[in-house]
Amino acid sequence: MIDRGMLKSVDEPVYRFIPQFHEGRDLRHRNITLRHLLTMSSGLYWIGGVHYHCPMLDQMFRTDDWMGYIADITVKDVPGTKYVYKEWDIILLTEVLNHVSGDIYAFINDNLYQPLGIQSAGWFQTAASTYYTNGTNDKNEKRSDLTAMEMFKIGQMFLQDGIYQDKQIVSKEYIKMAISPSPANPGYGFMWWRGEGWYGCRGYGGQSITVVPKKKLIMVTQAAPTARGMGYDDFIWDTIDMVQ
Repeated sequence: MIDRGMLKSVDEPVYRFIPQFHEGRDLRHRNITLRHLLTMSSGLYWIGGVHYHCPMLDQMFRTDDWMGYIADITVKDVPGTKYVYKEWDIILLTEVLNHVSGDIYAFINDNLYQPLGIQSAGWFQTAASTYYTNGTNDKNEKRSDLTAMEMFKIGQMFLQDGIYQDKQIVSKEYIKMAISPSPANPGYGFMWWRGEGWYGCRGYGGQSITVVPKKKLIMVTQAAPTARGMGYDDFIWDTIDMVQ
């Protein structure tokens, strides 16, 4: 959206797009920007749980007004100063992008999925039309699942500085920002984890994309989520070490 002039920059304040954050419930809400959401540093109060069993999420699920619920949450830390992985930042970012585009899924489908040859049956929406990664049941949640090859294409686009099949899908400038260290957490960029010589995505239950630029390597893992919340980083690193 920044590439297409629909947003000025990642430093746009959230309150410009979400009315509930402009009502003065907590004046510090007005300091939260898209950059803070992308880097999980909004400062909003959060009590985490185990594998998505989060008490604050459970409370929010009982209301149709998700934005009103989140807008009632106080800012615990100065935005941009502390990294805390939390669902609020994902939900708010999606809401902003949905507001700007008119429909975030349609925008992603037209500008990312179709150019990459990704087929998705849509994303789950709440009664208030808020998009979210977790559905209310397996059927509506699986609509958004990607295959391993589709995940690989996203990694390939990043490895190639936003280019896929000789077409610039995302600008090189944005790719660089997304995989650069953020001030609040050098191991995290714009929703991409990063480390020495690699960057990648990590999803619940063992889903991952790992990109190793110097080896021109992209590695994808998929697994069935379990109550233990399995991860497979040991397998990933051992495989990467074997690749010359």
